[in-house]
Amino acid sequence: MSQKRLGFLLFVGGLVLAGARVAAAVSDELPVATGEYQILLVGKRIGEEQFHVYKDKKSYQVESTTTRYWPHPSQQRYAYKLDPSFQPDELTHNLHDGGKLVTVELRKKGKNWRSEVKGKEIKKVQQDMGERQNAEIDFGSPLFQWVTFRQLKLAAGERTGVEVVVLDGAGPTAQTVRRIKRTYTRLPDEEIPVEGQEPVTASVYEVTEAESSYRLWLDPSGFPMRSERETPEGPLEVRRVRFQMTPGAW
Repeated sequence: MSQKRLGFLLFVGGLVLAGARVAAAVSDELPVATGEYQILLVGKRIGEEQFHVYKDKKSYQVESTTTRYWPHPSQQRYAYKLDPSFQPDELTHNLHDGGKLVTVELRKKGKNWRSEVKGKEIKKVQQDMGERQNAEIDFGSPLFQWVTFRQLKLAAGERTGVEVVVLDGAGPTAQTVRRIKRTYTRLPDEEIPVEGQEPVTASVYEVTEAESSYRLWLDPSGFPMRSERETPEGPLEVRRVRFQMTPGAW
């Protein structure tokens, strides 16, 4: 075999091998779940959230983008990393609002959570958020409740109180991290109609904090389908309108 032909075959073989590596890398990065929520105020759409859930041998990674049109245009992005048992590992949240970018990070520090809020035109704020053990996280998306209810595993009629690390959009930097107390109660299951499918039996939960409460509906896999709460502006609903999940993803 001539050196020229051997070189050509080695070149082609290298391309095939490289292509296989690229294909393997791409397949590893395909989400195990993807979907979209619509956000409605008094029945009028004011935003949406699109999300993907990725999985490897060491972790789950949740990536989400929420776009709001009211009361003013804004966009939130977050990356939420979980260990294989769905224990939170780290969280990064970015808010684009009025041309400004505010980043909130939640990281482990010893046995505690530590938050950091930073941005170009704001003073960096770091806080110790207390022990990680038995503390849930909720930065506003229904996906955080997906993680919470997998941890709580409430039976019908059961109620429990927990501490939750939350993101408060009304803080002095427009993004303040706080630790609050909540009560979670599992209510009787309900049948929920699903367009183009048979009705789904959803588990229903009531979440109470201070003087307010709201309800959540989860599908049989434990993924949030809907949430409803009363606000000063009227009923606020977050409704899942698209969802695909790989069987056995969790």
